[in-house]
Amino acid sequence: MNDDQLIERLRKLKKFEPKDETIFLLKNRVFSSIENKSSVFRPIFVYSAAALLFLVLIVTQGYRLLDMPHVVYLETHIALAPNGYEKARWSLGFAQFELKKLESGSTDSAQIAYLSDVSSETDRYMSELNLVGEPGQYSTQQCLDAYTAYEGYLDELQAAVQGALVTNTDSSVRASLLSLKDEAKRYQQAADVRLKLY
Repeated sequence: MNDDQLIERLRKLKKFEPKDETIFLLKNRVFSSIENKSSVFRPIFVYSAAALLFLVLIVTQGYRLLDMPHVVYLETHIALAPNGYEKARWSLGFAQFELKKLESGSTDSAQIAYLSDVSSETDRYMSELNLVGEPGQYSTQQCLDAYTAYEGYLDELQAAVQGALVTNTDSSVRASLLSLKDEAKRYQQAADVRLKLY
């Protein structure tokens, strides 16, 4: 492009008058880009609020976070177990771990609800266990040993709940304990029925 052509194009631009709509759209674009650049403090505020919320959660729920590595470890083993027997065995070990907390005097409603969930999960894995074993996976004797340990766990659970009921006066905790006791009885009855079928 030579100088004459450039001059000709610039003359055309000088004569160009954009429509009002085009000017309005350009003006809005400029102002919106200015607003976006001035809102640098918005992300800082959001991150600060999130960090503050995280700190409050750590302070208020910190005692629960102390057990988190154990929970993650056991839950990972349960999820990655190669067969039903291993899942039942790891789940039972996890339930026994949580039961020790109840026996040590940790009787808040959240802990009891969590123990109820863990017991339910353990019962599910135990009920899915093939009692005659699976060739190359686990034997009948291993299943019977697991059920014996499971029944021992249920007996311990009922005794621990009964002991916690005697010492606890909080009505919401007592309601959670009574619910857990009923669940343990149901699990015990179902385990007895499954063993009789064998």
